[in-house]
Amino acid sequence: MDNGYAMSLNLAVWVDDAMSTLIEGAGWSVPEYQGTSGWVLTIPAVFVVDRTGLIVARHVDPDYRKRMELDDLVAASRLVR
Repeated sequence: MDNGYAMSLNLAVWVDDAMSTLIEGAGWSVPEYQGTSGWVLTIPAVFVVDRTGLIVARHVDPDYRKRMELDDLVAASRLVR
């Protein structure tokens, strides 16, 4: 609910008033996009989970432009077959 689980895992951050003003000034409404009233941004993350629930690979980076390398994702997917 309202990104509570993501926040408990440090995969979301509250946006303060100064930053929310800048973001809103650029024409983006985080609350509208998220469907909530709060200013919470999620941190992009990829988790590859095996059949037992064990995380076998992960990629977490606050910079949304940095993504998990495709070769790493393919290699991780081979671990869960």
